[in-house]
Formats: sequence, C-alpha cells, structure tokens
Amino acid sequence: MSATDSPHSTAAPRGPRFRPLFFAAMFFFVVGVIGVLASIAIPLLSSSNEGPTWVYLVGMLCTPLGFVLAIIYALISGRRPKR
Repeated sequence: MSATDSPHSTAAPRGPRFRPLFFAAMFFFVVGVIGVLASIAIPLLSSSNEGPTWVYLVGMLCTPLGFVLAIIYALISGRRPKR
C-alpha cells in the first residue's frame, strides 16, 4: 500500500492563505527599524543635532504598523480552517 492509498491521506495541504499580509508586515517592520536606526545615526554622522522629520515619522509609524500586522497574521493563520 503506497502513501497515496492510505485511508488517512487527505488532499495536499494548502499553503497559508494570508501570505501577502506576512510580507507586508515584514516590509513595514524592517522599514521602520531602518528608520529608527537612521534617526539615531544621522545626527551622529552629520554636523547638525537633528535628522530630517520624515526619518522620525517613518520609524515612528512603520515599526508599530508592521508589528500589528504581524500579530494579525499570526492570529489569522493560527486558526484551523472550518470544515
């Protein structure tokens, strides 16, 4: 009896349905972390004491947005599919 003939075999498992949400979460989180690091590095490397405002905004908005999207993805993808 082969693996495909077993009485317990089911259809091929489908991949996660919400994969674009995962990639969006990772994108926003990484961009936000880069913004945070840039907001620290720019004043250290330049002669001014402040960095551009948009760098602070990117770090302040993208990091938590990516984190929230990752939590939503984890909650949605962790549920069992309804039969």
